[in-house]
Amino acid sequence: MRKPCLCWALWGLMASGAAGAASLELLKDIGDNDVLASSSPLFLGAAGNRAYFAATPYGGTPQLYRTDGTSANTVPVVTATTIRRPQEGREIAGRVVFLADGNSDRPKEIWTTDGTDAGTVRLAETGDFGSHYVWLGVRRESHGFFYRTGDITSPLLVTDGTPAGTRNLTPGRNVAGTIAQPFDNAGNLYFYSVPSGSLDGEIWVSDGTVAGTRAVFDPADTSLTIFSRLMYVSGGSALVAGEDGLGRGVFSVNTATGVATRLSNLTHLVRTDGIHVGSLHYFIMGSDLWRTDGTAAGTFALTTGGLDGDLNLTLMAVGDRVLFGHFDGTTGQELWSTDGTLAGTVMLPESRDRVAMDDGRHQLRHAVGVLGQHRE
Repeated sequence: MRKPCLCWALWGLMASGAAGAASLELLKDIGDNDVLASSSPLFLGAAGNRAYFAATPYGGTPQLYRTDGTSANTVPVVTATTIRRPQEGREIAGRVVFLADGNSDRPKEIWTTDGTDAGTVRLAETGDFGSHYVWLGVRRESHGFFYRTGDITSPLLVTDGTPAGTRNLTPGRNVAGTIAQPFDNAGNLYFYSVPSGSLDGEIWVSDGTVAGTRAVFDPADTSLTIFSRLMYVSGGSALVAGEDGLGRGVFSVNTATGVATRLSNLTHLVRTDGIHVGSLHYFIMGSDLWRTDGTAAGTFALTTGGLDGDLNLTLMAVGDRVLFGHFDGTTGQELWSTDGTLAGTVMLPESRDRVAMDDGRHQLRHAVGVLGQHRE
């Protein structure tokens, strides 16, 4: 079953003419008013045959709307409690889970919807001034993980999109300062946590249960003197940026023994956790794109400079390749692709028109569509 398509100006894609052809038409003018004003719709996710989005009526604040792709059924979601500033939606087990409400746009509540007004309910709220929820990730579209920051307790939460399935995984424990990493092949979430008031953090893992949420190892128990970033965990090894007695570097740490192996010297700040494609992990150090296969010989830079600015911090996997924006000083800002080798790191032909966008993620997603790799 196709899900409704929600476009930036809330336009609808409608079948028209020859087979496969489509036309673009305005679906709904949110907050119809003689004054020209944008409702700035923000897609949150789809539940059943409805898409959910946040939109701002003229003179109002962002509210939750739903649509089935028709103008008549593009309406606000009505709940007993007003949902303010819905944002950061994820699809979980046939529902849409999103963050909402906030002083200074900081989300203090977790909400869920099953596609009905009655099924749109609050899952959790902080109740504390200054605290808010942060997404950590979604495991196989079945469970979402959050942590609450700015609070004394700062628990880790998991939800299956229902009130009964939303629970605290760290009762009585503080996981403040949590930074999440990708899930491993078994669906376990690894994260790095620095409790409030502490200078030292720990690597944690969670399988979505209280019993399965625990500290894996304390970086202080390794040969590392400083632990600055957890980039990836797989097969009992953690890829981290840190410092030992020889200076800063990128290390592979055995999660069972804590033994740290230097893969490369750290000449600049590691600016992203990166992405994992095949057997390689790609990340940005300073202004360069790097790759590693977990060995010192297989860890090296693929570019020389040119990755300055937020535009170029977006990496996207397309099949077994990685797309990224790159400024090489000769051709200017262009779209590049790499297969993890120096010879296979190349500028895409005629990419200039496809990179003239301000938003880096939109740029790369557009490029995926141009290359015929877009998935519905």
